[in-house]
Amino acid sequence: MRFISEQRFNDENLVWQDAITEADRIIDPELFKHAYYKIVDADGVVYTGIIKEDGRVDDGYTTWDSLDTYKRFDQPAKAVADKQAGYIRETLYWNRDTNQFFVEYSHKNVCEVCIWSVPAEHIADWFITLGEREVIALPETDHLVISLPRKLQQDIAKVAYAERISERDWIARRLGECVSDERSPASLAKQEDYTGVDKTRVAEILARILSKTADRENGENRQTFGETETQATTASQAEVP
Repeated sequence: MRFISEQRFNDENLVWQDAITEADRIIDPELFKHAYYKIVDADGVVYTGIIKEDGRVDDGYTTWDSLDTYKRFDQPAKAVADKQAGYIRETLYWNRDTNQFFVEYSHKNVCEVCIWSVPAEHIADWFITLGEREVIALPETDHLVISLPRKLQQDIAKVAYAERISERDWIARRLGECVSDERSPASLAKQEDYTGVDKTRVAEILARILSKTADRENGENRQTFGETETQATTASQAEVP
């Protein structure tokens, strides 16, 4: 990586250029090893990151809380947990060799990713502060952690005990039944895309518009043909002596 200061980037009116290509990596594999985009100054010098005035690092795709975090994350850090709430997602990374943790923050509707380091003693807070609308997935064990209202938890415990099964098995069984009932396939069939637009409804509207357009064009063709036929008849009558 080669960094340029934020002040110089602004003073020289520099911009992020095209994404790094395989050709770039072949020409200079060390410089473009973890780069996404590049900056080229007036002298043709290539940079792959900006060091901001507050110490953060911007590589064109990710903003790091510090240059130190950027360098340490370059070591083999593995994703161990995903926390998601609506469009917001946080991924927890752990470097087992150095016992260092990092959090990656992203938003589905914003092309911006942030990564910061987290002290090991604060990792417990990341888990126990789970909100009611948040879900944590543990990819290594396939566990899913969710927060349920206390009243619902109590009701589940009572019913599961009455049915002589564990709360986990009771929840898994009931969720399996919900996914398999007639409502779920119907919902999947009419699922909305990321814009929130019902594809089935859009198809119906487009079909109606196309149908009306076709009818209108056919009507205009018929009208034009009728006018031409009349004009031709008149003209042929005029030619008769």
